[in-house]
Amino acid sequence: MIPAATFTTPENTAHTVVVGGLLGRHPSAALHRPEATVGEAHALLSLRGGRLVLIALRGSLFVDSEPAGEVVLRKGQSLGLGREVTLRVEALHLPETVLGLAGLGEEPVALDPGPWSILPGPTLAAGLRPEARALLAPLGLGWALLQDGRSRAFGPGDKIELDGHRLTGLDLPLSYATRKRTVVVEAPAGPTLEIEVWRAITRLRAADGHHLDLVGHPARILREIVLNGQPMHWLELAEVLWEEKEVDLRANWRRQLQVLRRKLRVAGIRSDLVRSLGDGRAMLDLRPGDRLVDHTYAEGEGPV
Repeated sequence: MIPAATFTTPENTAHTVVVGGLLGRHPSAALHRPEATVGEAHALLSLRGGRLVLIALRGSLFVDSEPAGEVVLRKGQSLGLGREVTLRVEALHLPETVLGLAGLGEEPVALDPGPWSILPGPTLAAGLRPEARALLAPLGLGWALLQDGRSRAFGPGDKIELDGHRLTGLDLPLSYATRKRTVVVEAPAGPTLEIEVWRAITRLRAADGHHLDLVGHPARILREIVLNGQPMHWLELAEVLWEEKEVDLRANWRRQLQVLRRKLRVAGIRSDLVRSLGDGRAMLDLRPGDRLVDHTYAEGEGPV
């Protein structure tokens, strides 16, 4: 089962939102509200420390008329999505285990909600990849496997046969889903990369000597994905980067992503380091041997 929460709207309609899902005015939001007082990406459902937490992004959350930056959800709780929309927490779906996949390496991989591509090798990559030999995708609160033009439910004990390899679904403790991690996919051989993030600067150093110091929005894009540890929806990223009202988030996001990729290309570093997954999420396309270093809690804004 995928961790999720079911909310009841003022119209008494139930909406189930899985972790990573957005609540807001944007049409792609898992719980869509059309009110002008609701932000495009108003809040995000997250799994933190084994608890379901609703995190305010561009909008405000209210509990008992008091503003809150994040709310640990409880069944039966009422909370405000802004001051005009009240939601009731109808149910919490917090399983003891999550679905994992064994056979890809020494340790099994826990599947975050969202589509996953199984590539030749076999290797696993988040998102929809054209070269995929099979796809795993959420189906309600469970999972489905699409392979050879056929779809079937996929869960613990089920097998995927691919080019003489066998992958097996298994139950993993919920703690696997709360780990900070970024998916590493197989890629053509090339120099490894070290990414160091500070509050104001992101530094990239490749093993072949190429290096780049980033500041401003390009630096923050990489920093937020590194700190999140897994693919992030572009709206979630944009809400963090641009707090001003009346800003075209989509246009700003596309422009700054292009700036980042251009700077990487000019510096001789992988221009495809931040990859769009086709479902609204972005991720770091890391390779084996790449290294992430977090200095955000160190003294100062960045290296001297």
